[in-house]
Amino acid sequence: MLTLFAFFPAFAALPLPCEDSPEACVAAIQAEGLAPDAEAARGYLKEVCTAKDGLACMILGELFEYGVGVATDTAVAAPLYQQACAAGTLYGCMLLGNLFELGNGVPKDVGMATANYLTACEGGVSRACNDAA
Repeated sequence: MLTLFAFFPAFAALPLPCEDSPEACVAAIQAEGLAPDAEAARGYLKEVCTAKDGLACMILGELFEYGVGVATDTAVAAPLYQQACAAGTLYGCMLLGNLFELGNGVPKDVGMATANYLTACEGGVSRACNDAA
């Protein structure tokens, strides 16, 4: 099974993987020689996400949410964040909560936002605790 950590150990060393910049994640994947360009990096992330790697799903979701090398599309980002959350990547839960709270790419649903924030909060993502309050 592919995992982002197995092929890109630098992610394991980051305290908050790619939280600040999805662009930096794509650049890092390229720098590691895993992909020659941004499009290939997205393909790599998609392949690893399909293998149920939550971090890859979260990063791919961020690329779509923020329009990094692709058209901005929160409707595509939402299920990727859901996959990340289901795979145990708690930042994915928090990001999905943000989409539900704002109604970006999903119907606005404060209950779903709160549920996702609480999942992340209970898993140790302190920022999500603030959002759940």
